Amino acid sequence: MVKDTQDFLGRHKNLAALAAFALLGLISWLDYNTGVEVSFSIFYLVPVSLVAWSSGLVNGLAMSVVSAVVWMLMDHVIGGRVYTSPTVAYWNSLVRFGFFTVTAVSLAVIRRMLGRERESSRLKSDMVSMVSHEFNNSLITLNLVSTLLREYDGEAVTEERRKLYAILENTSRNLNQMIKNFLNKARLEAGKFVLDVQPTELRKIVCGVVDTASPLSEAKGITVSTNFPEGVIPVKCDPDAIALVMNNLIGNALKYTPQKGRVAVTIAPVEGSKNRVRISVEDTGIGIEKNDAKAIFSGFYRADGGKSSGKGFGIGLKVARDLVEAHGSRIFVESAPGRGSKFTFELPVWEEAAGN
Repeated sequence: MVKDTQDFLGRHKNLAALAAFALLGLISWLDYNTGVEVSFSIFYLVPVSLVAWSSGLVNGLAMSVVSAVVWMLMDHVIGGRVYTSPTVAYWNSLVRFGFFTVTAVSLAVIRRMLGRERESSRLKSDMVSMVSHEFNNSLITLNLVSTLLREYDGEAVTEERRKLYAILENTSRNLNQMIKNFLNKARLEAGKFVLDVQPTELRKIVCGVVDTASPLSEAKGITVSTNFPEGVIPVKCDPDAIALVMNNLIGNALKYTPQKGRVAVTIAPVEGSKNRVRISVEDTGIGIEKNDAKAIFSGFYRADGGKSSGKGFGIGLKVARDLVEAHGSRIFVESAPGRGSKFTFELPVWEEAAGN
Protein backbone atom coordinates (compact mmCIF):
# COMPACT_ATOMS: atom_id res chain seq x y z
CA MET A 1 0.00 0.00 0.00
CA VAL A 2 2.80 2.44 0.94
CA LYS A 3 4.72 1.44 -2.19
CA ASP A 4 1.68 2.04 -4.42
CA THR A 5 1.02 5.43 -2.82
CA GLN A 6 4.67 6.42 -3.20
CA ASP A 7 4.68 5.39 -6.87
CA PHE A 8 1.46 7.30 -7.59
CA LEU A 9 2.62 10.51 -5.92
CA GLY A 10 6.05 10.22 -7.51
CA ARG A 11 4.49 10.00 -10.99
CA HIS A 12 2.00 12.82 -10.37
CA LYS A 13 4.03 15.51 -8.59
CA ASN A 14 2.11 18.39 -10.18
CA LEU A 15 -1.20 16.83 -9.19
CA ALA A 16 0.06 16.36 -5.63
CA ALA A 17 1.21 20.00 -5.50
CA LEU A 18 -2.18 21.24 -6.71
CA ALA A 19 -3.93 19.03 -4.16
CA ALA A 20 -1.65 20.38 -1.41
CA PHE A 21 -2.40 24.02 -2.24
CA ALA A 22 -6.11 23.24 -2.50
CA LEU A 23 -5.98 21.63 0.94
CA LEU A 24 -4.02 24.60 2.30
CA GLY A 25 -6.70 26.96 0.97
CA LEU A 26 -9.50 24.86 2.47
CA ILE A 27 -7.76 24.56 5.85
CA SER A 28 -6.99 28.30 6.03
CA TRP A 29 -10.58 29.14 5.08
CA LEU A 30 -11.90 26.83 7.81
CA ASP A 31 -9.35 28.26 10.23
CA TYR A 32 -10.52 31.80 9.52
CA ASN A 33 -14.25 31.03 9.67
CA THR A 34 -14.08 29.00 12.89
CA GLY A 35 -12.32 31.85 14.66
CA VAL A 36 -9.46 31.87 17.13
CA GLU A 37 -11.17 29.61 19.64
CA VAL A 38 -10.86 26.51 17.44
CA SER A 39 -7.30 25.47 16.63
CA PHE A 40 -6.55 24.21 13.11
CA SER A 41 -2.76 24.28 13.41
CA ILE A 42 -2.32 20.51 13.19
CA PHE A 43 -4.15 20.34 9.86
CA TYR A 44 -1.54 22.52 8.16
CA LEU A 45 0.70 19.44 8.38
CA VAL A 46 -1.41 17.72 5.74
CA PRO A 47 -0.32 19.84 2.72
CA VAL A 48 3.24 19.96 4.09
CA SER A 49 3.34 16.15 4.31
CA LEU A 50 1.83 15.73 0.85
CA VAL A 51 4.40 17.98 -0.81
CA ALA A 52 7.36 16.60 1.16
CA TRP A 53 6.42 13.01 0.25
CA SER A 54 5.72 13.66 -3.42
CA SER A 55 8.29 16.34 -4.31
CA GLY A 56 11.16 16.00 -1.85
CA LEU A 57 12.78 18.01 0.92
CA VAL A 58 13.23 21.41 -0.78
CA ASN A 59 9.60 21.73 -1.82
CA GLY A 60 8.54 20.36 1.55
CA LEU A 61 10.48 23.11 3.32
CA ALA A 62 8.98 25.71 0.98
CA MET A 63 5.48 24.46 1.84
CA SER A 64 6.42 24.61 5.53
CA VAL A 65 7.21 28.31 5.16
CA VAL A 66 4.00 28.97 3.22
CA SER A 67 1.89 27.05 5.77
CA ALA A 68 3.46 28.88 8.72
CA VAL A 69 2.83 32.28 7.06
CA VAL A 70 -0.75 31.38 6.13
CA TRP A 71 -1.39 30.21 9.69
CA MET A 72 -0.14 33.54 11.09
CA LEU A 73 -2.31 35.48 8.62
CA MET A 74 -5.41 33.49 9.58
CA ASP A 75 -4.64 33.66 13.30
CA HIS A 76 -3.28 37.18 13.86
CA VAL A 77 -3.24 39.45 10.81
CA ILE A 78 -6.64 38.66 9.24
CA GLY A 79 -8.15 36.64 12.09
CA GLY A 80 -7.51 39.48 14.50
CA ARG A 81 -6.34 37.44 17.47
CA VAL A 82 -4.78 39.80 20.04
CA TYR A 83 -1.69 38.77 22.04
CA THR A 84 -0.09 40.49 25.03
CA SER A 85 2.87 41.26 22.76
CA PRO A 86 3.04 41.42 18.93
CA THR A 87 6.11 39.20 19.01
CA VAL A 88 4.05 36.30 20.43
CA ALA A 89 2.32 35.81 17.09
CA TYR A 90 5.66 35.63 15.30
CA TRP A 91 7.05 33.28 17.91
CA ASN A 92 4.05 30.94 17.55
CA SER A 93 4.44 31.04 13.79
CA LEU A 94 8.13 30.18 14.16
CA VAL A 95 7.30 27.24 16.45
CA ARG A 96 4.78 25.94 13.95
CA PHE A 97 7.31 26.35 11.16
CA GLY A 98 9.65 24.19 13.27
CA PHE A 99 7.04 21.42 13.53
CA PHE A 100 6.30 21.64 9.81
CA THR A 101 10.02 21.48 8.99
CA VAL A 102 10.64 18.44 11.19
CA THR A 103 7.71 16.69 9.49
CA ALA A 104 8.96 17.60 6.00
CA VAL A 105 12.52 16.46 6.75
CA SER A 106 11.35 13.20 8.34
CA LEU A 107 9.08 12.31 5.44
CA ALA A 108 11.72 13.20 2.85
CA VAL A 109 14.30 11.02 4.63
CA ILE A 110 11.84 8.10 4.96
CA ARG A 111 10.96 8.41 1.27
CA ARG A 112 14.65 8.40 0.28
CA MET A 113 15.32 5.35 2.46
CA LEU A 114 12.35 3.50 0.96
CA GLY A 115 13.63 4.33 -2.50
CA ARG A 116 17.06 2.95 -1.70
CA GLU A 117 15.54 -0.18 -0.18
CA ARG A 118 13.41 -0.76 -3.27
CA GLU A 119 16.40 -0.28 -5.55
CA SER A 120 18.47 -2.67 -3.44
CA SER A 121 15.64 -5.23 -3.51
CA ARG A 122 15.33 -4.85 -7.28
CA LEU A 123 19.07 -5.35 -7.82
CA LYS A 124 19.03 -8.39 -5.54
CA SER A 125 16.07 -9.89 -7.38
CA ASP A 126 17.71 -9.26 -10.75
CA MET A 127 20.94 -10.83 -9.58
CA VAL A 128 19.17 -13.90 -8.19
CA SER A 129 17.20 -14.28 -11.42
CA MET A 130 20.33 -13.97 -13.57
CA VAL A 131 22.40 -16.41 -11.50
CA SER A 132 19.51 -18.88 -11.27
CA HIS A 133 18.95 -18.66 -15.02
CA GLU A 134 22.60 -19.40 -15.82
CA PHE A 135 22.69 -22.14 -13.21
CA ASN A 136 19.57 -23.67 -14.72
CA ASN A 137 21.20 -23.72 -18.17
CA SER A 138 24.19 -25.59 -16.74
CA LEU A 139 21.86 -28.02 -14.98
CA ILE A 140 20.02 -28.74 -18.25
CA THR A 141 23.37 -29.56 -19.87
CA LEU A 142 24.25 -31.84 -16.96
CA ASN A 143 20.93 -33.68 -17.27
CA LEU A 144 21.39 -34.06 -21.02
CA VAL A 145 24.87 -35.53 -20.62
CA SER A 146 23.61 -37.92 -17.92
CA THR A 147 20.78 -39.07 -20.21
CA LEU A 148 23.16 -39.61 -23.13
CA LEU A 149 25.51 -41.65 -20.94
CA ARG A 150 22.62 -43.80 -19.74
CA GLU A 151 21.48 -44.41 -23.32
CA TYR A 152 25.05 -45.21 -24.34
CA ASP A 153 25.29 -47.86 -21.62
CA GLY A 154 21.97 -49.36 -22.67
CA GLU A 155 21.09 -52.69 -21.07
CA ALA A 156 24.71 -53.34 -20.17
CA VAL A 157 24.67 -50.81 -17.30
CA THR A 158 26.06 -52.24 -14.08
CA GLU A 159 24.31 -52.05 -10.71
CA GLU A 160 27.02 -49.74 -9.39
CA ARG A 161 26.59 -47.45 -12.37
CA ARG A 162 22.80 -47.51 -11.94
CA LYS A 163 23.25 -46.26 -8.38
CA LEU A 164 25.48 -43.45 -9.63
CA TYR A 165 22.82 -42.43 -12.16
CA ALA A 166 20.23 -42.39 -9.38
CA ILE A 167 22.50 -40.10 -7.34
CA LEU A 168 22.87 -37.78 -10.33
CA GLU A 169 19.11 -37.69 -10.86
CA ASN A 170 18.40 -37.01 -7.19
CA THR A 171 21.05 -34.28 -7.02
CA SER A 172 19.72 -32.74 -10.23
CA ARG A 173 16.20 -32.77 -8.83
CA ASN A 174 17.31 -31.05 -5.62
CA LEU A 175 19.26 -28.39 -7.50
CA ASN A 176 16.33 -27.78 -9.84
CA GLN A 177 14.06 -27.39 -6.82
CA MET A 178 16.42 -24.86 -5.27
CA ILE A 179 16.50 -22.86 -8.51
CA LYS A 180 12.70 -22.76 -8.67
CA ASN A 181 12.54 -21.65 -5.03
CA PHE A 182 15.05 -18.83 -5.58
CA LEU A 183 13.35 -17.64 -8.78
CA ASN A 184 9.88 -17.65 -7.26
CA LYS A 185 11.13 -15.97 -4.09
CA ALA A 186 12.65 -13.20 -6.21
CA ARG A 187 9.44 -12.82 -8.24
CA LEU A 188 7.27 -12.72 -5.12
CA GLU A 189 9.47 -10.09 -3.46
CA ALA A 190 9.54 -8.00 -6.65
CA GLY A 191 5.76 -8.25 -7.03
CA LYS A 192 6.17 -9.87 -10.46
CA PHE A 193 4.57 -13.19 -9.64
CA VAL A 194 1.16 -13.59 -11.27
CA LEU A 195 -1.07 -16.59 -10.64
CA ASP A 196 -2.46 -18.50 -13.61
CA VAL A 197 -5.59 -19.83 -11.93
CA GLN A 198 -7.40 -22.72 -13.61
CA PRO A 199 -9.32 -25.90 -12.70
CA THR A 200 -6.68 -28.34 -11.46
CA GLU A 201 -6.71 -32.00 -10.53
CA LEU A 202 -4.58 -32.12 -7.40
CA ARG A 203 -4.06 -35.89 -7.39
CA LYS A 204 -2.13 -35.65 -10.67
CA ILE A 205 0.18 -33.05 -9.16
CA VAL A 206 0.74 -35.13 -6.03
CA CYS A 207 1.35 -38.34 -7.99
CA GLY A 208 3.80 -36.52 -10.24
CA VAL A 209 5.75 -35.17 -7.26
CA VAL A 210 5.77 -38.58 -5.55
CA ASP A 211 7.04 -40.26 -8.72
CA THR A 212 9.77 -37.66 -9.17
CA ALA A 213 10.86 -38.08 -5.54
CA SER A 214 10.79 -41.89 -5.69
CA PRO A 215 14.61 -42.27 -5.95
CA LEU A 216 14.99 -40.53 -2.59
CA SER A 217 12.13 -42.40 -0.90
CA GLU A 218 13.39 -45.75 -2.22
CA ALA A 219 16.96 -45.01 -1.18
CA LYS A 220 15.79 -44.32 2.38
CA GLY A 221 13.19 -47.07 2.45
CA ILE A 222 10.42 -44.57 3.19
CA THR A 223 6.84 -45.61 2.51
CA VAL A 224 4.88 -42.86 0.74
CA SER A 225 1.09 -43.25 0.82
CA THR A 226 -1.55 -41.12 -0.89
CA ASN A 227 -5.14 -40.76 0.26
CA PHE A 228 -7.52 -39.22 -2.26
CA PRO A 229 -11.32 -38.81 -2.35
CA GLU A 230 -13.20 -41.26 -4.55
CA GLY A 231 -14.30 -38.67 -7.07
CA VAL A 232 -12.08 -36.08 -8.75
CA ILE A 233 -12.49 -32.62 -7.19
CA PRO A 234 -11.05 -29.89 -9.45
CA VAL A 235 -9.62 -27.03 -7.37
CA LYS A 236 -9.09 -23.38 -8.22
CA CYS A 237 -5.34 -22.77 -8.27
CA ASP A 238 -2.20 -22.17 -10.29
CA PRO A 239 -1.04 -25.75 -11.00
CA ASP A 240 2.64 -24.82 -11.39
CA ALA A 241 2.65 -22.87 -8.13
CA ILE A 242 0.90 -25.64 -6.18
CA ALA A 243 3.22 -28.22 -7.77
CA LEU A 244 6.14 -26.26 -6.32
CA VAL A 245 4.38 -26.12 -2.94
CA MET A 246 3.89 -29.90 -2.97
CA ASN A 247 7.47 -30.44 -4.12
CA ASN A 248 8.72 -28.43 -1.16
CA LEU A 249 6.44 -30.09 1.40
CA ILE A 250 6.95 -33.66 0.20
CA GLY A 251 10.66 -33.07 -0.39
CA ASN A 252 11.09 -31.77 3.16
CA ALA A 253 9.09 -34.68 4.56
CA LEU A 254 11.40 -37.16 2.80
CA LYS A 255 14.52 -35.23 3.72
CA TYR A 256 13.77 -35.06 7.44
CA THR A 257 12.25 -38.52 7.83
CA PRO A 258 14.74 -41.21 8.85
CA GLN A 259 15.21 -44.60 7.20
CA LYS A 260 12.11 -46.85 7.04
CA GLY A 261 9.83 -43.95 7.93
CA ARG A 262 6.44 -42.99 6.49
CA VAL A 263 5.05 -40.03 4.59
CA ALA A 264 1.33 -39.62 3.92
CA VAL A 265 -0.22 -37.13 1.49
CA THR A 266 -3.95 -36.59 1.91
CA ILE A 267 -6.52 -34.67 -0.12
CA ALA A 268 -9.99 -34.44 1.42
CA PRO A 269 -13.02 -32.13 1.36
CA VAL A 270 -13.16 -29.77 4.31
CA GLU A 271 -15.75 -31.08 6.74
CA GLY A 272 -18.90 -29.02 6.59
CA SER A 273 -17.92 -27.27 3.36
CA LYS A 274 -18.52 -28.20 -0.28
CA ASN A 275 -16.33 -25.39 -1.56
CA ARG A 276 -12.91 -26.18 -0.10
CA VAL A 277 -10.48 -29.08 0.03
CA ARG A 278 -7.72 -29.68 2.56
CA ILE A 279 -4.27 -30.91 1.55
CA SER A 280 -1.89 -32.31 4.15
CA VAL A 281 1.59 -33.83 4.16
CA GLU A 282 2.38 -35.85 7.29
CA ASP A 283 5.63 -37.61 8.14
CA THR A 284 7.28 -39.60 10.92
CA GLY A 285 10.38 -37.43 10.84
CA ILE A 286 12.45 -35.58 13.40
CA GLY A 287 9.74 -33.03 14.17
CA ILE A 288 10.02 -29.32 14.91
CA GLU A 289 10.53 -27.46 18.17
CA LYS A 290 7.68 -25.16 19.15
CA ASN A 291 9.99 -22.12 19.00
CA ASP A 292 10.97 -22.98 15.41
CA ALA A 293 7.43 -23.55 14.11
CA LYS A 294 7.02 -19.93 12.93
CA ALA A 295 10.66 -19.21 12.12
CA ILE A 296 10.90 -21.98 9.52
CA PHE A 297 8.57 -19.94 7.27
CA SER A 298 10.71 -16.79 7.46
CA GLY A 299 13.29 -17.78 4.84
CA PHE A 300 16.96 -18.77 5.12
CA TYR A 301 16.21 -20.35 8.48
CA ARG A 302 16.81 -23.95 9.44
CA ALA A 303 16.12 -25.48 12.83
CA ASP A 304 19.05 -27.06 14.65
CA GLY A 305 17.65 -30.55 14.12
CA GLY A 306 17.17 -29.92 10.41
CA LYS A 307 20.77 -28.81 9.83
CA SER A 308 22.06 -32.26 10.70
CA SER A 309 19.38 -34.13 8.75
CA GLY A 310 19.59 -32.59 5.29
CA LYS A 311 21.12 -29.93 3.10
CA GLY A 312 19.39 -26.81 1.86
CA PHE A 313 19.05 -23.04 2.15
CA GLY A 314 15.89 -22.95 4.25
CA ILE A 315 13.74 -21.02 1.76
CA GLY A 316 11.46 -23.83 0.53
CA LEU A 317 8.85 -23.39 3.26
CA LYS A 318 8.84 -19.61 2.87
CA VAL A 319 8.19 -19.94 -0.86
CA ALA A 320 5.49 -22.54 -0.15
CA ARG A 321 3.86 -20.26 2.41
CA ASP A 322 3.95 -17.23 0.08
CA LEU A 323 2.49 -19.19 -2.83
CA VAL A 324 -0.29 -20.61 -0.68
CA GLU A 325 -1.06 -17.15 0.71
CA ALA A 326 -1.19 -15.84 -2.87
CA HIS A 327 -4.11 -18.25 -3.28
CA GLY A 328 -5.85 -16.71 -0.26
CA SER A 329 -5.00 -19.55 2.10
CA ARG A 330 -2.48 -20.34 4.84
CA ILE A 331 -0.16 -23.20 5.76
CA PHE A 332 -0.47 -24.65 9.25
CA VAL A 333 2.04 -26.96 10.90
CA GLU A 334 1.48 -29.45 13.71
CA SER A 335 4.67 -30.94 15.07
CA ALA A 336 6.68 -32.02 18.08
CA PRO A 337 10.32 -33.13 18.38
CA GLY A 338 10.66 -36.80 17.55
CA ARG A 339 6.97 -37.18 16.63
CA GLY A 340 6.96 -36.02 13.02
CA SER A 341 5.27 -33.07 11.35
CA LYS A 342 2.03 -32.35 9.53
CA PHE A 343 1.69 -29.43 7.11
CA THR A 344 -1.83 -28.49 6.03
CA PHE A 345 -3.42 -25.90 3.74
CA GLU A 346 -6.73 -25.46 1.94
CA LEU A 347 -7.75 -24.52 -1.60
CA PRO A 348 -11.13 -23.55 -3.07
CA VAL A 349 -13.05 -25.94 -5.28
CA TRP A 350 -13.54 -24.80 -8.86
CA GLU A 351 -16.91 -23.02 -8.97
CA GLU A 352 -18.49 -25.16 -11.71
CA ALA A 353 -17.52 -28.35 -9.90
CA ALA A 354 -18.92 -26.99 -6.63
CA GLY A 355 -22.17 -26.10 -8.39
CA ASN A 356 -22.59 -29.60 -9.69
